[in-house]
Amino acid sequence: MRRRVLFRSVQRLLPADTVHAAAMLWDLHPQVIPITIAAVVGVAAFGAAAGAAAGNVALVAVATAAATAGLTRKYRVLALTDESFVMMRGSTIRLQAREVLARLPHDIELHKAGGSLLTTEWRVDGTTYTVRREWERTMEEMASRANG
Repeated sequence: MRRRVLFRSVQRLLPADTVHAAAMLWDLHPQVIPITIAAVVGVAAFGAAAGAAAGNVALVAVATAAATAGLTRKYRVLALTDESFVMMRGSTIRLQAREVLARLPHDIELHKAGGSLLTTEWRVDGTTYTVRREWERTMEEMASRANG
């Protein structure tokens, strides 16, 4: 179901193209660490000024850090068409492509750069993106098309 939703959103943005595959990827905002630190310091200062218990302030600060890091992700959708690869902006809420950002040639750099139990890292045209394991097979298919 999730794959179908993403695929249909890509087809709506690329009606003239034949879409073969699509995968959701993300990377973090370049300033994620300073933004997260500022949010945590702000929450901690507010909690201390309000006289909250240190344990509660720490718990809220950790939750704020997690939420801030999550909100600074830049979601992308990589699609493979007959003519090229297409990089699109992805939705932060739903699994959908929102707008076409760039058309990339078939001979782009596209290879696996690492991973963990839940995600893999992929190098796409000079940028490293994180990909959930559910999209790994799709990424491998697109990589074989790009590299061979």
